Amino acid sequence: MKTTRRISRRIVLSLHVFVRMFVALPMLIQSAAANQLIENFPVGDGPCGMASDGANIWVANFDGGNVMKLRASDGVILDTIGLGGSPFWATYDGDNVWVTVRDADRVVKIRASDDTVLGKFRVGSWPEKLVFDGANIWVANSQSASVTELRASVDNPDATIRPFRDYDDAVRWLTAS
Repeated sequence: MKTTRRISRRIVLSLHVFVRMFVALPMLIQSAAANQLIENFPVGDGPCGMASDGANIWVANFDGGNVMKLRASDGVILDTIGLGGSPFWATYDGDNVWVTVRDADRVVKIRASDDTVLGKFRVGSWPEKLVFDGANIWVANSQSASVTELRASVDNPDATIRPFRDYDDAVRWLTAS
């Protein structure tokens, strides 16, 4: 009988802890969520990629065909730059914001200080993500199974590029010697 009573107490205690955990858990989640959310900002149709230049947030609006520049301190929309097509991803190189436009097979370079479009660069088919490596912009082109390298310092769209593609369509990363 002692064994049965001891087991019963353990079961009751375990159930008590279990029930209290489920009562307290939603409150913990709500308070954690409330403490994490600062504010939501409307930005346009189909926001996809974003980049920060330190003072501003740049949002590529896939369905809106534009890039919006928001002041990071308060979310105020400072500018909307029409790019046409479907802007997908953005990155910042220290001076300029680069945005892929998927259905136009190009990357647009925008000077961050005054929002001037400096160039539209032809790249591979269906450019998606891009990254700045400290000197160049690398663009992943999903439908052409290629990566395009753009010199970040060049504003002339004709001075572009060195696309790389391996024989099996895998990306080959090249290193400078």
